[in-house]
Amino acid sequence: ETFTSIPPEELGYGDDEPEEDASDTPRASGSSFDEIDDACKTAKNPDATQAEREKAAKVFTDMEGTELYEKMMEGSSEIGIRIKGLIEIRLKKSEKEFVVPDNIEEFDIRNYV
Repeated sequence: ETFTSIPPEELGYGDDEPEEDASDTPRASGSSFDEIDDACKTAKNPDATQAEREKAAKVFTDMEGTELYEKMMEGSSEIGIRIKGLIEIRLKKSEKEFVVPDNIEEFDIRNYV
């Protein structure tokens, strides 16, 4: 007999094969490569709009601490300076002060979101 029928439960896993119960394995999250590319183009563009700069700053802020971010910062000193500038602008953006109104009718959630 050339082939033998072996049920899957009898096969078992080798040392290099994943276990079936790998559901708690962390997944990558954050910005897509297209968003990172757009953010880099914005950092290089001195004529970028305020909205583009804010979006790029958010992307770079979310990337801080990653290997890709470190590689980008050590690559070109000019792009590193521009990225740091975008992040500083984002961090310096003033937070709205939370004030509880005396009258409930004066409360507007849009002032805090």
